[in-house]
Amino acid sequence: MPPKLKTALKAIGYVVFFLAALVLFTIATLPLDALEDYMVRKASDEYGADLEITELSMWGLSGLEMEGVTITPRPSPEEIAEIRAATEARAAWQKRQDEKAAEGAEGAEATTGDAAEGAAAADLPEGVATPGS
Repeated sequence: MPPKLKTALKAIGYVVFFLAALVLFTIATLPLDALEDYMVRKASDEYGADLEITELSMWGLSGLEMEGVTITPRPSPEEIAEIRAATEARAAWQKRQDEKAAEGAEGAEATTGDAAEGAAAADLPEGVATPGS
């Protein structure tokens, strides 16, 4: 075998070995968790959205495969103010409903039993008979 051909084959062998080792170790040691964290941060910073990825894996030699991807846009400051106002209005409404229910329960207790019958009989005109009398 001529020395130039031997040198060329040796160089080609080194290049093939280097590329195979590069691909193997890239796939084996690629920090997918760190890559997922980077993508979540990037989506948060640049797009103002929350990104959730259930599973991230390598796809061939040049890509990534993601499963269970959820993108949730965050509300704007105006929307946040509207949400807070609506929450406060709901809390005030609920408080009024609770107060009305408490007043109704107190009033119902005062008008039950013999006192209620006596109060009802007192409101009737003279000569009108009440049930049970």
